[in-house]
Amino acid sequence: MIKEVISYKNIVKKIPSLIKESDYKTEFFIKKLELKQATFYRKLRDNDFTVDEVEKIIILTNPDEILKLEFMKAEDDIKNGRLSDHNEVMERLRIKYA
Repeated sequence: MIKEVISYKNIVKKIPSLIKESDYKTEFFIKKLELKQATFYRKLRDNDFTVDEVEKIIILTNPDEILKLEFMKAEDDIKNGRLSDHNEVMERLRIKYA
């Protein structure tokens, strides 16, 4: 468990460089995290992001990795027979968004 905590701390320390090196402007992260500008910069300076905010930042800065995880999950669903018929899916979407 200590290993995971140390790994998390290292990730949090890298947040400023991840944001700086990303293709997005700082305003994008402020908007996505729903923070005020001053709060964002304070958290960035102090490495004081919440776990949920760190998760969002990692997802935003690593979209390819998230896509790979989604493909792996889809392959697992196919292997384990968790499939839905196209018509069933379309009907659920109609009900959900009608």
